[in-house]
Amino acid sequence: MIPAFHVGKRDSVNTHHFIGDLRRRIEGSTQVSTDAWGPYSPAIARYFGNRAYATITKIYAAQNPGAGRYAPPRVSGSQITEVLGIPDYSKVCTTCVERQNLTLRMRIARFHRLSLAFSKKLTNLKAAVALYFWNYNFCIIHGSIRTTPAMAAGVTGRIWELRELVA
Repeated sequence: MIPAFHVGKRDSVNTHHFIGDLRRRIEGSTQVSTDAWGPYSPAIARYFGNRAYATITKIYAAQNPGAGRYAPPRVSGSQITEVLGIPDYSKVCTTCVERQNLTLRMRIARFHRLSLAFSKKLTNLKAAVALYFWNYNFCIIHGSIRTTPAMAAGVTGRIWELRELVA
C-alpha cells in the first residue's frame, strides 16, 4: 500500500511535509531507506526519531555508447550507509519506490515525456495523482497479494469502485 505521497518540488520544505505526513500514517516499528539526498536525513530524524534509517547510493559504471547515441549508465554496485539506529541491511532498498514511480509515470499521461497531457494548474496535477493512488490502493487487485493493498493492510474489507470516490 502506498501510505503517503506529496506533489511538490524536491526541496527541504516539501521533504518535511512528505515525511511528516508519512510518519502520521505509519504505526509500529519502522525501518526507512532512501537515496542519499541531503534533506531526507534531518526530516527522518525529526519525524521518526532514532528508528532504523539507512541510505543506499548507486554506483554507475562509465559507459560511452558512441557519438550521437544515448544510453543510461549501468549500475555497477551500491553502497549502504547507516544513518540512524541499526538497520537490517537485507531490507535496505529503494526498489519498490523506484518501481512505483515508473508505474505512476506510465499510467498518468501528465508524467509522459514530450506529451500534450500536461497540467496547466498544480491543483489538477495533485488531483490526478490523488486519484491514481486511491485507485491503486483501493480498486486494483494486485496479483502478488491477490487483493487490493488497502484490504491487505486491513484498512477496508472490500474492493472499491472508482465511481464511489466521484460520487
